[in-house]
Amino acid sequence: FMIADGRHGYIESMREAACAWLSRWLGPALPSSACQVEPPTSIESESTLFCTTTGQVKTALGGETVFSLNRAETGRISVRKPAPVSREEWPEWREQLRDKVRSCIACSGMSSPLNPQRLSRVDKGRFYLEKVVYYSEPEIFIPALLLLPKSNGQPAPAVVFVNEGGKSSDGVVENYLRPLAEQGFVVLSIDPRGIGETTPPTSPPYDQRDYRAFAEDVESDLFYDGLSAGKTLVGMRTWDVLRGVDYLQSRTEVDGKRVAAIGQDMGGLLVLFAAALDERIQSAACASTLVSYSAVVENEIYTQRFSTFAPGLLREFDLADVAALIAPRPLLLLNSVDSLHRRIELSQAAESYRMTRTVYRLLGSEQSFGVEHADSAQEIAKTYMKYLSGQLR
Repeated sequence: FMIADGRHGYIESMREAACAWLSRWLGPALPSSACQVEPPTSIESESTLFCTTTGQVKTALGGETVFSLNRAETGRISVRKPAPVSREEWPEWREQLRDKVRSCIACSGMSSPLNPQRLSRVDKGRFYLEKVVYYSEPEIFIPALLLLPKSNGQPAPAVVFVNEGGKSSDGVVENYLRPLAEQGFVVLSIDPRGIGETTPPTSPPYDQRDYRAFAEDVESDLFYDGLSAGKTLVGMRTWDVLRGVDYLQSRTEVDGKRVAAIGQDMGGLLVLFAAALDERIQSAACASTLVSYSAVVENEIYTQRFSTFAPGLLREFDLADVAALIAPRPLLLLNSVDSLHRRIELSQAAESYRMTRTVYRLLGSEQSFGVEHADSAQEIAKTYMKYLSGQLR
């Protein structure tokens, strides 16, 4: 052991200490101090050390990259089971795919008491605002905001709201939660594990331009830790959403047969999986959500977080298949985005979900599936209402 002052690397004082250690234990004795002085060394240029003309196998020899290998593998394996062509085939196809989705994202949390607690309650005029917490699994607590409309005592329809930035960030309360509550919906806005209040304190806000943080930040650590435990972060967070449905159904103010879910950004992905796996969610809306996992594999640069992925996922399904599992229940895909979080054209989104629409058409509910654009928060809120209100009233 030694302490050396200097930049990261194998500096001269460290080399001297290593020689002394080797001499002590393996011999022979060290030469005199004068003989140990290192002569000046000229650093070779990078080009001298090249093994190819350009220094890159890819450009000099036409080599493969991780990206090109992944893309080729995706093309090779994307022979998934086709969508059902008759209503008779639908139930078996749905159950088989649902099992694959649940297994792939490892969404199988431990059923345990919710142990809900109300931390505060404030009168907001047309509704009450409660700060609550429930336990998704033992020792996994989920902070949430609950907006309870003042009603005539009749159970009301409810919405689980999942925002990537957290339950109350990005103007969510005023732009979306309040309008829903004022229309008579009980709204539960949650922070799945690692999001919002449960974000580790050392985790800075996500910056899509910071590629080092993208691969090495706390969110990525959670992703890798999940894999080490045989879990995926997207699966665990989907479980947190499903437990939010459990919590809503435990409230006497809620009509348990009229529960919807809305997700924004990564939250939309969690809602998509949750609605696909649990038919208690009667209607779903996903805004600014990744259009497909194939879009990530097909582009060398992407900004979608690792926490949205699961190993081997494309061998079994893509997001259009997951969306088809929600049929015939209402589903809205709003402002779908590509691998770089850029909103894509409606025609491109519609093409990506052509199979989903085929399934909805097969079940006679094509009008319940929508792919739309909305620009302002007000327009987005109105579009949510259009898809959720009529179905849950």
